[in-house]
Amino acid sequence: MLFPSSVSCRGWRYNTSVNDATAFPEFRKDALQRLGPLVMAARSLLEIGREMMRAQASEPLQAVAKEITQTVANSMESVLLLSCNGCGVDAFKIVRTMFEAAVTIGYLDKHPELVQDYRDFIWIIRKKYLDYRIQMSADKAKPITPEKVREIGERYEQVKDRFKGLRWCKRSLKDMAKEVNAELEYGGIYLLGSSMTHSDVLAIVAGAGDSGDVEPVPSEQNVCLAMQMALGSYSAVLRVFDKTVNLGRSDSIEAAWRTQFKNASQ
Repeated sequence: MLFPSSVSCRGWRYNTSVNDATAFPEFRKDALQRLGPLVMAARSLLEIGREMMRAQASEPLQAVAKEITQTVANSMESVLLLSCNGCGVDAFKIVRTMFEAAVTIGYLDKHPELVQDYRDFIWIIRKKYLDYRIQMSADKAKPITPEKVREIGERYEQVKDRFKGLRWCKRSLKDMAKEVNAELEYGGIYLLGSSMTHSDVLAIVAGAGDSGDVEPVPSEQNVCLAMQMALGSYSAVLRVFDKTVNLGRSDSIEAAWRTQFKNASQ
């Protein structure tokens, strides 16, 4: 068996004594100084995001946009933690998902008629997972109840004809990115992030230092780039959510982007 059976983490409690063993405090101290303006920009945008999350989202597009925005905010926090602890390559893997989310929310904003497709695609995903699970023996996975199997099967049959393959949208991510004016970023953020995610040879090169060998963490490799790209995607998501719910926060988002982040990238 390639992977051991999963172990439940329910009931685990966080022990503050493990903090020193799971982070790099000395590197983080220096990184906070070097990345200071980028960290300030991230904190400023995250605070704006928290305030925006208090808004009511009653319409379907608003509700989906709110959930995507919170997901990307969580990722921004993760990138911040990883980057400040010298894990730039792994941070960039998260940046890739943030870019995908930014493209998705931007595309849905332009095509609100696709919101239901976006939501209903969950049954395609669940059916695929169900087909995988039922092949596993009881000692490898908890059995799924007949009622749940029937529900997933019925819902899948209701929506399956609207989808082809394993995408909720008929257009590719590249085409979606082009429509939301993110084609350039697709060729940079997404493709580089994909290489890092799939561990192809570019991932090896990206993690290598002057010696040509992959550096162990903590490392300065890609930490600044990961932060810059993450801020770009997060601010883009905030702008779309602001527009969707009409919160009037565009100026504050722009201020966090232009003053703090712009200064940091000079």
